[in-house]
Amino acid sequence: SAFLLNRSSDLRFIFSIDFHPQDISNKHNFTHIFATSSADWTTKIWAKNHNKEPLLTIDNSKNYVFCTQWNPKKASVLATGDGDGYLDIFDINKSIEGPKARFKVDGDNGTSTGINKIDWSEDGEKILVGDSGGKTYLLGLKKDLFSYGEENNSDRFAKFIEKCQNDWKEKDKEKKTK
Repeated sequence: SAFLLNRSSDLRFIFSIDFHPQDISNKHNFTHIFATSSADWTTKIWAKNHNKEPLLTIDNSKNYVFCTQWNPKKASVLATGDGDGYLDIFDINKSIEGPKARFKVDGDNGTSTGINKIDWSEDGEKILVGDSGGKTYLLGLKKDLFSYGEENNSDRFAKFIEKCQNDWKEKDKEKKTK
């Protein structure tokens, strides 16, 4: 059976959708969370059980966001690829204002080329990038790029998702009382 997940009228053409993976070593289940990338130059994070508006909108790009994918091992890490050739890696636990890491893909003779496909390795430490010029890049990430000290990454992400959902519940209550 099919059902409409969102009813947001401000959405534009969606280029990619990625459900959050379930890591069996995690004690949290984030499989109800998914991300979309679209022609409105944003990446949106949604919850299946909250389908009117996104939990979070990341509007860091200055061009179409062609692809997005969750890291399979770091719960709060999301990669995006845009039409200007930027691979942005966000750590939502740390900040949504800007990426934690950024890589620029250049086309032949310095021309701009867009990123249209990304895919994390199973261990979440490398990412493949495909661009509109037909090139493929394999990038390795520093192991300490996403370090958290005592608090587990998935615990922090679970708190963040819970806060977003509670904020939206409060907004819904306020709308109903007006």
